[in-house]
Amino acid sequence: MRSGSVPHREGLARLTPSYGLNLKPSRGQQFAIRGIDFGETGIFSLAITAGSSHVMGQPDGHDSVILAYVQNGRLDLMEDYTEQELVARPGSAWMYSRSTNFQMDIAEDAVLVSITLPLQVLRDFGITESPTLHELNSVATMLPPTLGFIQQALEQDGDIPSVAAYFMEKLLHEMVGGILLENLGAVVSGSGRKSIFDQAMAYIAATAGNRELTPASLAHELSVSLRQLQRDFKRHHLAIAEVIRSHRIDLALRLLKDPKLEVLSLEKIAEHAGFSSLVQMRRTLQEAQLGHPSELRSRSRATRREVEALS
Repeated sequence: MRSGSVPHREGLARLTPSYGLNLKPSRGQQFAIRGIDFGETGIFSLAITAGSSHVMGQPDGHDSVILAYVQNGRLDLMEDYTEQELVARPGSAWMYSRSTNFQMDIAEDAVLVSITLPLQVLRDFGITESPTLHELNSVATMLPPTLGFIQQALEQDGDIPSVAAYFMEKLLHEMVGGILLENLGAVVSGSGRKSIFDQAMAYIAATAGNRELTPASLAHELSVSLRQLQRDFKRHHLAIAEVIRSHRIDLALRLLKDPKLEVLSLEKIAEHAGFSSLVQMRRTLQEAQLGHPSELRSRSRATRREVEALS
């Protein structure tokens, strides 16, 4: 995980080197960027003077997206191929695939706060299409706390410990997921308003690590009766509790196999995977015929050593 900043430059001859942004400013235009690179996820704050910039799409950018928020300034955006226009003012938020090309005419000096994240995060919330330039609901309840978290994170100096970085990245994904759930993913995916079942599946994927998540609490969050929600799941030949359990198993396996998290005790892994205790996690994994948590961690460690020996 890296953090750092790029100072003001004038007449930049090359693309911005990090944080998932490919920005080509016009001659004489100045900018400053500060950000944190978590690996697959990045956050950054961009201050840029008035002028006409071009955001350059990357050939391999289909698998990641950027969510941007305007703190100050006024911008007019136009996508190159579709000529879709978007007017951005303070409080505006939009997202786009990193493969998207668009013109960014900055009428007033602007400050943007952005998140770069894998497209898979969107897929986990039921959005299956890679978004082009798309405006988000700027009054989404989750937007202010997400921005506050990013701004506080950007104040960090130096390297962030790997465990802290892991959970900061995970929290960012869940926060962005909350914003997307409020937007319902309808315009981005082009599929219309999502059904209660789709919303429920997306919510479970986002919050499986919360031990308070239950079928009853899920129904409450979606403002439907538990009986109605159970009927919706039954039509898909699923049980709510089993879906939650499956997601928690997947999360536990990821945490147990992550080398950055070997410093965490098995009790902490169980907690972050949404289980009430290590005993419950152990019993659940064994019932799924996956083995004991400590054995899973040991096997993963041995596999990594074998791969390293062969490389």
